[in-house]
Amino acid sequence: MTAPEKEKFSPGTRFALYAGLPLTLYADNCIAWDRVGGRPFDRELFGTFGKPCSEEQFREAAARFDDLRYDSPEVAGTPIVLPKHFPPGTRFRDAEGAPLTALDGKCVVWSRPGGRWFNEAEFEHRAFPVSEEEFRKIVAAINEEE
Repeated sequence: MTAPEKEKFSPGTRFALYAGLPLTLYADNCIAWDRVGGRPFDRELFGTFGKPCSEEQFREAAARFDDLRYDSPEVAGTPIVLPKHFPPGTRFRDAEGAPLTALDGKCVVWSRPGGRWFNEAEFEHRAFPVSEEEFRKIVAAINEEE
C-alpha cells in the first residue's frame, strides 16, 4: 500500500479517486498516492475529476493500486486531463511516445489519467526533452487513441 498509516491523516482530510488513483486533500495540499510518501496533485483536477469517497474506499483503492491495469474499468475510457499550468521549473520529455514531467526529482508519466510515478534515472537517460506544447500534443494523441 502506498498511503500512510491511518493515524497520519488529519481530521478534515477529504478522499477521492480519479480513474483508480487514490487522492487526498487537506487545506490546499492535494496528494496522489501512487508512490510511497505521495506526490503533489493538481487541486483543480481533484475538485473537477476526483470522485469523493470514504477513507475506507480510499484505502481499498490504495491497496489494489499497484495491480491496476490500463484496461481496468476505473481507467478505460477516462481521458488524460492535465493541469492548466505546471509549476515553474517543470521539465517535459518524451520516452517513445510516453509523455513525462519532472520537478524537484519527482517524475510522472502521463500515459493514463492522473499520471503515474516514473523512475528519475530513466527520465534522464531514455527520454528526449520536448517543449510543454509538444508534451501536450503527445497527451492529446493518446486521448484520441482511446
